[in-house]
Amino acid sequence: MKIKNSYLLIAAAMLHGCSTADMYTEPTDHKAANLRITTSNPTEFKFCLAVATVNPTTCKGDKIIGGISCRPEADEKRLGMPESVPPRDGVLERKIPSNKTFSIAPLMLFQDIDFGDLVSSPSKYVGLTLGACRVPMFTPEESGNYQIDFSIAPGNCDVKLYKFDNNGTRTDITNNQQSFVELISNNNNTGSLLCEEKGDDWVE
Repeated sequence: MKIKNSYLLIAAAMLHGCSTADMYTEPTDHKAANLRITTSNPTEFKFCLAVATVNPTTCKGDKIIGGISCRPEADEKRLGMPESVPPRDGVLERKIPSNKTFSIAPLMLFQDIDFGDLVSSPSKYVGLTLGACRVPMFTPEESGNYQIDFSIAPGNCDVKLYKFDNNGTRTDITNNQQSFVELISNNNNTGSLLCEEKGDDWVE
């Protein structure tokens, strides 16, 4: 089953359940996997994204990882992963635990608006909505390298999960996963999470 919900682009959707004290701590053991989180805006509209981990048992936001795009300064941490790029907005890398179900969800997602443009061209923003982001849950392998891409545009949020093999080749494994988490908007511009598994009525 695929559930679609939308947000007003000029409003922020913020995930309940996380506080400023619930910051993510990276594992330090040698079995930890690496995760790169990226975001891209394939249109003229730029979106700001921050993410948090999700507790797969309760389907609630757990620990705040941080901002991916619209950060005051680019995150400089790099883990030696394949296809590494210099620090820039829209890229964040962190260690994650292996051999257990892991997932993230948008903690905050909103459009970065040029208010001068909004005043001069308001019709451009009327009626635009943002599609809900459905993020795959997965079980990282020991010392594995993974990447989650958020491609965000008006009416659409496409999320892909990739795995790098030992040769550094990236493979899309999104559709190999059986469980997904999705941020659903509430009427007060906050969000709640929906966790779902593939079934007979599942639509890719």
